[in-house]
Amino acid sequence: PSSALSEGPSSSATDVPSSPLSDLPSSSTTGVPSSALSEVPSSSATDVPSSTLSDTPTSGKTDVDPIQPKWRDEVHAVWLNGPGHSQQLSGGWPGFGSPSDGSNRGECNLTDENVRYTGYNVNGGFCKKASDSLDVEPYLVIYSGIVGVVLDASAGSGSLFPKLGSTGMLPFLEGLSAGEVSSNLAKSDVTATTTLKCHDKSAVVLTAKPNPDNGSTAEFGLVRQGHAVTHVTVDNLKWLTERGEEFVLDDACIAEAEENPDRANCKGNYMKGGSERSCQDSDYPICVGFREGIGWGKCKEDPLVKTDENCSANFGEPSGGNNPCDTTNFPECRSDQCFPKPVEDPSKPRCDQNYGGGSNPCGRKYTSCVGHQPGVQWGKCYDTGSPNGEVCDSDYGTIGGSCKTQAFPICNENSKCSKDPSTCYLEPPWFDVTMWGDSIALHFHWAVTPGCSGTVQFEAEMDFKTVTHTADYESNTRRINMLLTGQEGASTLYEDTGGGGLDNLQVTTSWAVTKRRDFGDVVVMAPKSIPTCDYSPCRAKFAKVDVTVANSNVSESQTVRLTLRRSGAVTYDGTPTSRIGAEITGMNVMVLDKNTQQPIGIPIHISKNWHDGKGSSIYRGTWWTANLLFHLPPRYTLDLTFAIVYEQFKGIPAFSHAQLSIVGYSTMWLWEEAALGTGGENFVMDPQGSHTRAVITDVRPKLFDGQWKQNVGGGDFLLYFDAAGSLQYKKELDAQLFANGPCLSDALYTSVSLDNAIKSEVRIGGGRTDDLVRMFFHIKYTAMKDTNFSRLAFFQMGGETYNYHATFSRFVFGNRNSTSHDFERSCTAGTQKKSSQMYNSENSGEKVYRETLPGEGPWWLAMGPNTDALKYGGKDTMVVGDRGLIIRSYTSSFGSVAYDSPSVSILCDKIELGPPSEVSMLKKGDVVEMKLEMLVLPRQEEFALTFENSPNSKSLEYLNTLTTTWQRVQAQAIFDILVTSDSPGARVESHYPVRIFAPPILGDGSFGFKITGQALGFVPIVICDLDSVGIPPGHGLWERPLGDSVYTLMTDVVDARQGNYVRSSGKYELVFNIETANVEYTEYSFGPNPNLT
Repeated sequence: PSSALSEGPSSSATDVPSSPLSDLPSSSTTGVPSSALSEVPSSSATDVPSSTLSDTPTSGKTDVDPIQPKWRDEVHAVWLNGPGHSQQLSGGWPGFGSPSDGSNRGECNLTDENVRYTGYNVNGGFCKKASDSLDVEPYLVIYSGIVGVVLDASAGSGSLFPKLGSTGMLPFLEGLSAGEVSSNLAKSDVTATTTLKCHDKSAVVLTAKPNPDNGSTAEFGLVRQGHAVTHVTVDNLKWLTERGEEFVLDDACIAEAEENPDRANCKGNYMKGGSERSCQDSDYPICVGFREGIGWGKCKEDPLVKTDENCSANFGEPSGGNNPCDTTNFPECRSDQCFPKPVEDPSKPRCDQNYGGGSNPCGRKYTSCVGHQPGVQWGKCYDTGSPNGEVCDSDYGTIGGSCKTQAFPICNENSKCSKDPSTCYLEPPWFDVTMWGDSIALHFHWAVTPGCSGTVQFEAEMDFKTVTHTADYESNTRRINMLLTGQEGASTLYEDTGGGGLDNLQVTTSWAVTKRRDFGDVVVMAPKSIPTCDYSPCRAKFAKVDVTVANSNVSESQTVRLTLRRSGAVTYDGTPTSRIGAEITGMNVMVLDKNTQQPIGIPIHISKNWHDGKGSSIYRGTWWTANLLFHLPPRYTLDLTFAIVYEQFKGIPAFSHAQLSIVGYSTMWLWEEAALGTGGENFVMDPQGSHTRAVITDVRPKLFDGQWKQNVGGGDFLLYFDAAGSLQYKKELDAQLFANGPCLSDALYTSVSLDNAIKSEVRIGGGRTDDLVRMFFHIKYTAMKDTNFSRLAFFQMGGETYNYHATFSRFVFGNRNSTSHDFERSCTAGTQKKSSQMYNSENSGEKVYRETLPGEGPWWLAMGPNTDALKYGGKDTMVVGDRGLIIRSYTSSFGSVAYDSPSVSILCDKIELGPPSEVSMLKKGDVVEMKLEMLVLPRQEEFALTFENSPNSKSLEYLNTLTTTWQRVQAQAIFDILVTSDSPGARVESHYPVRIFAPPILGDGSFGFKITGQALGFVPIVICDLDSVGIPPGHGLWERPLGDSVYTLMTDVVDARQGNYVRSSGKYELVFNIETANVEYTEYSFGPNPNLT
């Protein structure tokens, strides 16, 4: 099944002229002080790097800046018992049930010492089922340090909302898990009922519950997810009677549907061009009972079709079939013209888009993708030919026309006359759940069926109290709202009828502002005048939106929940505001002080969408939002500038990482997309592995031409099979994207294995640079208890369930200047998992299995050149790239024995890092920690073009002199840097990217550090633990290369900086990007002019 995303945003977007936005009236109050760095009491500091990845608040922290969000304001969305539930998962996953079920023969024989256990049998199927814990209790916990809610997707607990309440009294001192938060939440019951009378039926009481005909599990659509706000839709609901049956308007609609007598297995409904896993007979088109990894479905009649009448149009509409195509040479009527029968691409590529699309399109000759069903099956590529000029209204041989009776008026997709579904059943209702850090907005929606009348009641029982709202079923809004708010130290939530304090806020800007009282937030519309990008180099386009926010309350602070939005959705009207183009694939929004134009560090997260293919959700389509929460003291005015960054930030390609909503594509939860510049994605993550089990999905090179490139993904992190051979999938995944960019993104993913044996912490970032797509991974695994494993992998480049265009000709790897392995790839697997394509695979006589890499790090591994046939030229810009991996550092301990070199396996056409061959168990306290860089490089034949498109890149200039992919990957390891500091109290946490903590006492306001060596591209430098984010005049980052006598202020570097506020410490970070030009060393100073001291 396809996990690639549907087609990217339209390439037809045109640039609109950029006009300067009018400045708002100036305020005398600035948002953030711009004074010199204040001194704080001295504390001891060590010089050893910190190994803690999490940003968990500690008991001694205080919140420094009154406007910044508190650590209790941070929102989390966590599935307690797995990656959602099984109906939310697609390919790559085992069946779920009893892990004892399954084979112990052949490759599944765990007692056979000759078997290199992979978890798969001889045919590549799973040996064992995985635990069904994810389905037994499919609980989603959304919480902050103020409010929390538990959603039960199956309502097996008796409610869709079994827990809801305040978390304001929980300590959060060392970071409570989502399970602990859930345990401490008050029990609740949120229900929506209607008392309804329809037509001549008696009045009935109905309740909104999960659809019993579709797995009895609600679908949770993730609209926005992040630290400021998380917004979830609860769909796949029906109006059910007290007996748990769907209410039927017309009893004739529920006659038993017959099963296809051939009893064929199915995975999807009948459709033209469908795969062999779809129902094949249009008379039995409905696949009933399929559950991914659990059981096949069976094909049945459509219960709404009770006639053999064929059709080409609905009842009362102009009939087709009166003018069919009249020749078998041009038999298909498309767009009122007769076409030849499509010819399938003989190479049989998999597709999800037509030629020119963004992710997995067809080629130039066989341009049309037919039969793709998201999450069900790939499409096939066809040459659809040219018409013969004949006008038509239906295919050759078509019989029938409009449906003949009002009893069966709808001509369905299978050309059968059907009952109108709206005359059989009530339209499905749905919930909206939106949580900001201090509040939760619950909304219930329904559609009105003609001929029905009554009332709807929305009720929340919680904290020993009940909140009830009632509305007429036929009301214009068709929605009931409930806003619940809490505060620190409070044991209960209260209903906020004042709209979240919006009456105290005055928000002004040059465009539209909407105060949404039912959400308690403010939406600022981005002006139509801000520019867009086409799929061509966007260069230095930049936009600013000024916003003034004032708190008129004279005695109380006010929480501000603010969203900057462009285009449709995220409001109920769904009205677009302006065209969105290629910039949506790689954009940032920064928050500046309007008066100083300096970043003020308020945490912001971007949520966006470009999917419009599935479902009726009003949140599908193309839109982006920048979301932030902050606090205004009494009578305080904050003048903000939203700076919207596209391709470049201050002349250098910016990096962006954001949540990409897949509402309109699938309901498989969380997707994230990252890009260097604009014009297409470069690195995509499915953090829970919902689509294919792989965390790293689409990976694409950057040629700086503004065009999408072909997918050479994916990859994966922790893969753990227990001693019995069962997959222990990750649970309690908490995905936090602390910084979107543009200088350095920062995301953290924490989780634990299902059996609570291994804790996983993965930190991911990407930096502003002008050469290559380069992702930084800081990975830490900790054994929480003793455990034996049958298989354990730490990282895969090329995932065993996601591995696109892996047509690399060679594997070459080594360390620093040395090469330890160099051999031709002769094995091809893609995502097939037969024994000969896994640990027993062989490439040109080479077998690499859990082999320790020789020498000292950094180590490097190259896969290339990619032999894909498509060459760059003309319209053929969708070319592949090569892969590279740098292991910058590696430390581990197994049973108190230290291992300081990584071990590698080659799985046919994939690379895997794992434990050394002699290790078969983990002891409590064992740790694996490594820092990696995943590289996506242009191929040799496109490298000169890449340099031509980015001619000022010193890195590309050097790399262009090399002749092979492996030399370019090796160069990343050879060019290595070391960071040191003689300033008392300064602490170096990371050498690359550079992370250095400022001393607690800065003396004259400055401290220094030295970078020895040289790195390729722009190096991110993060100055941590600052008391202020502002840089006064004459201050900044200064450099003195070896041989220079004075320091020089790096003006361009300082101007292009990013500011981060860290909730967990109440401190600030400043992020810069520099080129390290001196091969020996360069000294740096941060603060005032060091030449004066």
